[in-house]
Amino acid sequence: AFAFFLSKLDRDTEIAEKVVIMDNPICSLDSNRRKYTRQQILRRAGVAKQVILRSHDPFFLKSVSVDYPSNDTKLFKIHAFNAQYSTIELWDIYSDTQSRYLEEFKILCDYLDGTYREEVAVARCIRPLLEANLRMRFPDRFLESEWLGDFIKKVRNCSEDSRDDPLSRSEEHTSELQSPVPI
Repeated sequence: AFAFFLSKLDRDTEIAEKVVIMDNPICSLDSNRRKYTRQQILRRAGVAKQVILRSHDPFFLKSVSVDYPSNDTKLFKIHAFNAQYSTIELWDIYSDTQSRYLEEFKILCDYLDGTYREEVAVARCIRPLLEANLRMRFPDRFLESEWLGDFIKKVRNCSEDSRDDPLSRSEEHTSELQSPVPI
């Protein structure tokens, strides 16, 4: 059905004067078809007067908006308050689609700057952020099934002979991780 719709758009000689609305065109598509659909949407966006794209997938919408051929792109989100009331508001899609690692990193930075004061939320960010950081820095050393305690054990078990190993150079930081926090 979507291919037929695109074909009709290609044959429309007055498309430059029309607004095209696409409602969740990637529903149930595999990654190759999603990529092709994205390309086709961007192609039509270059010729139509306006394209309105709606989807439940914010990452797909972000990928389209990054390469959208207009500088006048606006992103909106429908915010449902309850079953009877909702609003349409401007949407910061980049904030909503950033990785959890970056979200937690920003919380810690804001806390250190004094602009974030929810200490329980800050405390909840520390361990996952450390684990994610160690997995990125040492992808061949830490498995997804391993956690901070496993990391510390591996660092402490590095032999004295392996001082060139970046993992062994992390040992000086392990004592701080297991120190009691003053209340």
